[in-house]
Amino acid sequence: MANLTRRQWLKVGLAVGGMVTFGLSYRDVAKRAIDGLLNGTSGKVTRDRIFGNALIPEAQAQTHWQQNPQQTIAMTQCFGCWTQCGIRARVNADGKVIRIAGNPYHPLSQEHPIDSSVPFSKAMEQLAGESGLDARSTACARGAPRCDDLYARAAPHCWKACTVRCGCLNR
Repeated sequence: MANLTRRQWLKVGLAVGGMVTFGLSYRDVAKRAIDGLLNGTSGKVTRDRIFGNALIPEAQAQTHWQQNPQQTIAMTQCFGCWTQCGIRARVNADGKVIRIAGNPYHPLSQEHPIDSSVPFSKAMEQLAGESGLDARSTACARGAPRCDDLYARAAPHCWKACTVRCGCLNR
């Protein structure tokens, strides 16, 4: 081995220590990357090989509107801000809101709202397929994630009560 000075030993030691630390901190990422390359997934099994964990469609509209029997659609208002836009909430069989989108009958969520005399199935058919941007009904960036806020009180990481001045925390 070549004669190394103390300074060179220190440089080599720091470089080796840095590489070991880097390797240890990224071992999970490297394992998932290799697993993803070999198995086509990062180790988390999905419901479907192609669509992953995407939501089940709310309906099908090949010939006519056929709603998914596992879900219901509730037309309501968003309380994310003072505007109170019209939204449609997709509710699964357990009664949990799984997605929020725009209400096609409401003037604040569609540029050309559908007349209230039009049946629901016809209104939804107008939204489906290749209707273009004029027929879409949307919720804003504040209203669309409201379904997460609905269940925030039940989340284990949220505070359940006020903290007390003595420093003890009531969770």
